Amino acid sequence: MIVTLKRAQIGKASGLDITVKSAPRWSRPFTPTWEMVLGHKNKTISDEEYTQRYHEILEQVPKDTWRELWLLGQESGEVILLCYCPDRERSGGIKFCHTRLLAAYAAERFPKAFKEEV
Repeated sequence: MIVTLKRAQIGKASGLDITVKSAPRWSRPFTPTWEMVLGHKNKTISDEEYTQRYHEILEQVPKDTWRELWLLGQESGEVILLCYCPDRERSGGIKFCHTRLLAAYAAERFPKAFKEEV
């Protein structure tokens, strides 16, 4: 079964926390670094640089951890990736967030296992 990866803000849905602040041990390989999070928040790291660094992290995620993510979604067909970022910018646009980057990366790298919610 192909698992759909969705995203939501922590506290607004149940799912898998993939934040550096509070992710459970097994999902920690999916987390960005504090340096990345704070740098992006303080605007010293651009979206492009953040994306590049995060992709480098995702390339190091063990295959067993990707499998655990896939297994987590087998019953419902989806996994909701949680972060502290809101879904939308104040202007109404979609908020840049590593949960979206992870969903897109997984769908591209493992198309028989994952798809991203569009």
